[in-house]
Amino acid sequence: MKYAQNWADVEDSLASEAKSILEGNWKYAGETVPIKILLERDDKTLSPLAMYGFHSFEFLWTLCLAQLQKPEREYATFAENIVKQWIKRYPVGTSVAWDPYPTSYRIRYWILAMQLWQWKDDEILNSLAIQTKYLSRSLEYHLKANHLIQNLCGLIISSATLFPSELSGFLLLLEKELEVQILEDGGHYERVPMYHLHVFLDLLAVMGVLKEPPEFLKNALSKMYAYLEKITLSDSDIPLFGDSVHGHLPTSEKALQVGGKYLPVSGNTHESCISLPQSGYYIYKNEKEPCFNLIVRAGESGPHFQLAHSHCDQLSYELLFGQRRLIVDSGMHGYAGSPYRIFQRSTKAHNTVYIEGEEQLECWSTFRVARRGKALWTVWEPYEDGQLFAGAFQYYTGSIHTRAMYLLPDKGLLCWDWIETQKEKNVYNLIHLHPNMQVEMTNFSILLQCDRIKISVCPVDNEFLEIITGSSQPQQGWYSECFGSVIPNPVIVLKKKSTAKTLTKYGYWISFSDDETQFPKGTIQQWVENIEKKMLNKK
Repeated sequence: MKYAQNWADVEDSLASEAKSILEGNWKYAGETVPIKILLERDDKTLSPLAMYGFHSFEFLWTLCLAQLQKPEREYATFAENIVKQWIKRYPVGTSVAWDPYPTSYRIRYWILAMQLWQWKDDEILNSLAIQTKYLSRSLEYHLKANHLIQNLCGLIISSATLFPSELSGFLLLLEKELEVQILEDGGHYERVPMYHLHVFLDLLAVMGVLKEPPEFLKNALSKMYAYLEKITLSDSDIPLFGDSVHGHLPTSEKALQVGGKYLPVSGNTHESCISLPQSGYYIYKNEKEPCFNLIVRAGESGPHFQLAHSHCDQLSYELLFGQRRLIVDSGMHGYAGSPYRIFQRSTKAHNTVYIEGEEQLECWSTFRVARRGKALWTVWEPYEDGQLFAGAFQYYTGSIHTRAMYLLPDKGLLCWDWIETQKEKNVYNLIHLHPNMQVEMTNFSILLQCDRIKISVCPVDNEFLEIITGSSQPQQGWYSECFGSVIPNPVIVLKKKSTAKTLTKYGYWISFSDDETQFPKGTIQQWVENIEKKMLNKK
């Protein structure tokens, strides 16, 4: 109960959302879920994700927190009626309803509701016992990753509160899984920010329930907390690489607030230059003027057997000034059934180089990956008056993309690319801008403005320049910060034709002001030559 109270304390008022739930119209993952109708018949217009949310009883968690914020008698009555109707409507083994994933969450939310409203109901208790046993025989070892951890967390919470005889066995299984799934740098091995947050919250719920949490759990959560702190950007939330969105889970800032009540906090929150090599993230947080965050993605896409939530985002980046995202990842509109799913997983949805007809990962269906490229090497180190990132990625077709990003914190960012293709190809250097960004073309550069923030992009050695916003054929320039949301956004496209098996070189300078003449082309070319020599020595 204390764990739920901690969340009620950090959340804004949930009274309005609770009222919508009581009216039977619950917003989940960008869809309106008709709770009362689903207790009478199926609704085939809903996505699989929305159906999972309903059967997980995520809305019950919201009602419980609303009750802890400001008690209302109707919350308890509604919740108990819905639980009992669900038991009658969905018998044991019903497809989707009894899938391991929603069962893992439903168990814990029913237990919280029983404790909060002091239900003394044999029907509900008996159903919980059946669900716990059913889940224990349906662990998702075929998927592993976040699904298996969620299964085990549901079983541990059930055992710790209602059925203690199985607790030690489930804890042992969780310990073995965390040894594999939590990387040395503290990240979750799927290497997707939202799923790191997801797993962190699941484990934190277990921590909040156990009277004597085991050391392995404390250690894993402490590492994950430190990692989450590092990848939390200046707008208080996660980057959007892979299958990540905002608004589906609590912000990472709120997760850190609640986590800090259970875990030792180092207090070292002002680290400016961050390397997370096992996860494949490199971050620079500048707290002086100009205040900005840069995060670069480079490394393994995820465990080779589970790339369901991976995108073609190698050598891509996001850039924030103050609390504003300026250069953005395209995010994610949805999973199965989303018309933007293929595009938003593709290379051209990210701030990297797209080689005509080639992809970093051969994504198919909703969550599948066939052939995949590989990260070759990375560099992240101080360089002259700034910081240098460099990395190389080899496509499964054999093409190699090498990128260097030279950051001068008080001046700007040089992004330079070397591309070697097996055949003559068009190559496209892409810069995805936030929808609120105003774009103005000049003779020498592209001026960008968002509120009072002004920066400029100066292309170097490209052959063709265009800006695409909200194109449907082919898809380009669509931004999904939240599930179900898609907004046209401007994308700068720098095009050049490659020569087979010869390095094609070009890039751009981002000036942290609107002064488009701050660095002449000759200076940039000298930087490129020096960096190229340094990288060849590194390799």
